[in-house]
Amino acid sequence: YTWNIDKLLGKGASKDLISKEIIEILPITYIRGLSIDNAIVIIDESQNLEPHTFKTIITRIGENSKYIFLGDIEQIDRKNKKESCLKRVLEMFENSNVMGTVRFNDEDCVRNPIIPKVLEVLRENGM
Repeated sequence: YTWNIDKLLGKGASKDLISKEIIEILPITYIRGLSIDNAIVIIDESQNLEPHTFKTIITRIGENSKYIFLGDIEQIDRKNKKESCLKRVLEMFENSNVMGTVRFNDEDCVRNPIIPKVLEVLRENGM
């Protein structure tokens, strides 16, 4: 679960940041009852969140904290895609002064320059 941190900051960076208590990695199930103050919280793969889980997470936000929900609404892993609330939340808050939204397109993908081209072909063929 720390591969991306190490990829961005160098091998072993995540262990160092965790040992210095600069970052903490928690499964969602462990945040019940917490009030998360003075933190930037990144929720990855949030396209798979159920509405109930989203509410559980968002109601933990404390003083001086920011939440960043990352997810791709085209990669929902749930059998019933409507169980994912990310798309709906994005639509609800798109023009809100409560929460900001940022949407990226294929060209924003930086893993490999071939990805936008592959996605284009897949879409052209109904995928």
